[in-house]
Amino acid sequence: MAFVLLALVLVGFLVFLFWGKFQVAGVQESAARLKSEAAISMLEKVAGMSELKCAEVGLGLCVDEDKAAQFAKLLKSKDYARLVQATELKIINLYPAVSAGKEKISLIAGSANVSYSTFVNICKQDKDSYNCRLGMLVLGI
Repeated sequence: MAFVLLALVLVGFLVFLFWGKFQVAGVQESAARLKSEAAISMLEKVAGMSELKCAEVGLGLCVDEDKAAQFAKLLKSKDYARLVQATELKIINLYPAVSAGKEKISLIAGSANVSYSTFVNICKQDKDSYNCRLGMLVLGI
């Protein structure tokens, strides 16, 4: 009788162990999904920040190149670094090609495990209008 009771306890423990493993896997999957959603939300916030956004309305997701260069300097201070919680933040010029050395603006230099990106207009204001190129805003966490 004692062996039957011991066997039932052992089987119950093994069932509980497997159930616990599946629960932990589900929690880890949910944590990864929430981290991904937070990064995508942060990417939307960075693209819409007034510190980077073009002044002219109607350009869609637009990053002012001059503002981005100044914002990169501000991000070196600890106050602004807390504002954008990322290990990497850069703007890459895609089309048309630009001169060497100006194809990428690194706002936060670093390496990330996972990167998320979105297409943006990279514009530079001339005398009366904006001169825009296609670019990509990359956020790494």
